[in-house]
Amino acid sequence: MAAFTTTLIALGTAASVAGAGVAAYGQQQAISAQKEGEKVRRNAMMIDSQRRKREFVRQGQIVRAQNVAAATSSGAGDRGSSALPGNYGGVMGRTYNSVEGVNTQTAIGNQMFDINQRVTDAYGLSAMGGSISDIGGGLTRMGSTFSQSSEAIARVGAVGGTTGDTQGANYNSDPWYGIR
Repeated sequence: MAAFTTTLIALGTAASVAGAGVAAYGQQQAISAQKEGEKVRRNAMMIDSQRRKREFVRQGQIVRAQNVAAATSSGAGDRGSSALPGNYGGVMGRTYNSVEGVNTQTAIGNQMFDINQRVTDAYGLSAMGGSISDIGGGLTRMGSTFSQSSEAIARVGAVGGTTGDTQGANYNSDPWYGIR
């Protein structure tokens, strides 16, 4: 019965070590997928940022064209008038502020993505450390099991007469000696 128990304990410990290895692999896969998702979100942010900047420039050009048309039809665009250049400056200033706002938001978004990347890396290291610890614990239990079972293992080896024990004849005459 002791050999059977020892075998079950050893198998359970081996399953524990194998399970920790599978868990480590699964955690690594999850972290990899998380990183991939962050890359996709960052790309989406950059595309949206470019689109919004283009839209602000386009709106500025439309307003500028409308102002030129209005100034020309009212005579404010005549030579020597400061209305049109002042209007240009106002439109360009508003356009620049809008584009700069998008740039600032994009920079903040990039900082957040960098922080998320560091957090994901830290979780990965933590998970890997936990898995290594689990594997180490499993190996320790396995070693302890073998250490505690060394007497039973020696008896199993002695049944075949390979230990050089002087009482090998007793073991050979009763193949179940020490196992019952």
